[in-house]
Amino acid sequence: MRKTPRFHLLIVLTVLLTAWWTANACTNFAASYDGMVLFGNSEDGGISHPLGEGPDTAVVWFYPPVSETLGTGYGCIVLGWFWQGTRISFQGGTNDQGLSFDSTGIPEVALNPHPERPFRPEREYFWGKLLRQCATVDDAIALAFQYDWEHMWFQLFVSDATGAAAIIGPGLDGELFVERKETEDGYLAQTNFNRLYPESHYNRYPCPRYEAAVQILDLAVDRGEVTLEVFTDVLKAVQGTGPFAYTPYSNIVDPVNRVMTVVYAGQYEDPIVLHLDTELANGERWAYLSDLVSEDTRIAGQAVYTRFRTRQRLVLTTAIAGLLAAGVLLLSWIF
Repeated sequence: MRKTPRFHLLIVLTVLLTAWWTANACTNFAASYDGMVLFGNSEDGGISHPLGEGPDTAVVWFYPPVSETLGTGYGCIVLGWFWQGTRISFQGGTNDQGLSFDSTGIPEVALNPHPERPFRPEREYFWGKLLRQCATVDDAIALAFQYDWEHMWFQLFVSDATGAAAIIGPGLDGELFVERKETEDGYLAQTNFNRLYPESHYNRYPCPRYEAAVQILDLAVDRGEVTLEVFTDVLKAVQGTGPFAYTPYSNIVDPVNRVMTVVYAGQYEDPIVLHLDTELANGERWAYLSDLVSEDTRIAGQAVYTRFRTRQRLVLTTAIAGLLAAGVLLLSWIF
């Protein structure tokens, strides 16, 4: 079959749109075995992401139990960024009770209205309440079901110090669904596809990041090796390396010992180790992650970002050239 210029133009547009969606690429996972409990997250950014400006924009907040900003509640450490330069945007974190969370983007789903529920996202900041008011996965699920969401473009991943973990997301019936980690010794993971309807997804499906994560976690649980080293291997396997996504930071939480390990822009040899008890005792504050690493680590992390932007520009330039060529062919075909 002879392919027309219109066909080639469609192919180029499809590639561009797919590349744009690749910016929505994060991985959340948790595992437990015989009292060992860990939570992990790879926070990826791309062309349409706030961290697309560089890893130096990633922020960590410290909120002790009594905070001027968040009032009284559980002490917590939260990761994220400043949206549009000023608005605080929490993306993930952990508290002194052992509850941890993050989320992954999925195509938006409209939810059924629930005006009887007390909270709405535009009035009450869910992410602020989550770590301040919830100690367990069950608490987090109960809080999510107190919100009249209207629509949801993400799946929330929560885990706690007991080894429990769950995914809370939008169901096809317009109601929230909950998928729990099935066994006490086991794991749960998610990327950017709807758990109830995998055909609704960002990026490729089956998702290579998801497959890589569960392959490592499955073997680790079988061997009884739920360790920081294994979780680091997962983070390395799922980190963004393509032209439209990179990993500004990733993190591992040990909720039993209340330790968060943060990796700045793929620099696994020099992680930021945050002991919750010590950090929260130092009071409410925030910092850019880049200010918590050595100068050599910051430079190496910036080099990762520079390579990402170089790949991105090369692909975009090639795609634009392809679009122009396809447009010229289309015009010549029409006239």
